[in-house]
Amino acid sequence: MRIQLARPEWQIRLPRPLSPSEIRKNVISGLVVGTIALPLSIALAIAVGAPPIMGLYTAAFAGATASIFGSSRFNITGPTAALVPLISAVVIRHGIEALPLLGLMAGLFLLVISALRLGRVSKYIPGVVVTGFTVGIALSIAFGQLNALLGITGTDPKLEHFHERFWDSMTHLGTVGWLTVVLGLLSIILMVLWPRLTKKVPAALVVVVMFTIVAWSFSLDTSTVENEIR
Repeated sequence: MRIQLARPEWQIRLPRPLSPSEIRKNVISGLVVGTIALPLSIALAIAVGAPPIMGLYTAAFAGATASIFGSSRFNITGPTAALVPLISAVVIRHGIEALPLLGLMAGLFLLVISALRLGRVSKYIPGVVVTGFTVGIALSIAFGQLNALLGITGTDPKLEHFHERFWDSMTHLGTVGWLTVVLGLLSIILMVLWPRLTKKVPAALVVVVMFTIVAWSFSLDTSTVENEIR
């Protein structure tokens, strides 16, 4: 009878050295992901009512930590819009000061889930539940960013419920910034059409770089991250 001992889970396996071709591809991928993740992290920080600099700190430190200590060679860690409604609710009720504790609690829960190997339970979640959650998050984010897309000003950022925010936006339609609307619609159109031209360069990267240059070159009168910082 042959007995084979299981490999200890704590054993550390060093990654094999990367070839010059792999290094080049990783550098290019990192530049592309970073260029997209940084403005996205700023946008999500603004969306939850936090200062833009917090989004940069989160993207930089969380991304670096996941890259160094992560278990996958192909894992990409970055800001996720799915948490915006949850975090914004915490900020509205308890203030920005609650975010560090919230992050610590989330990390502890993930460690407990990993230790108990509860991740396997996720395969029993019905597909319609995942679809409903995703659609709900998408609608919440879309309507939450309606003011930014239309350039509406004067609304109350402390409103928590969907119907309150939507009605508040409708009552301030007189403040719509049409230049902001045009830029937003052009960005959406380019995001949809660009993959038909080429998939080598991400559409999000093209949109961020192109419209940043346009807004800066022509000093367009539209809301920017600089306005949010002020």
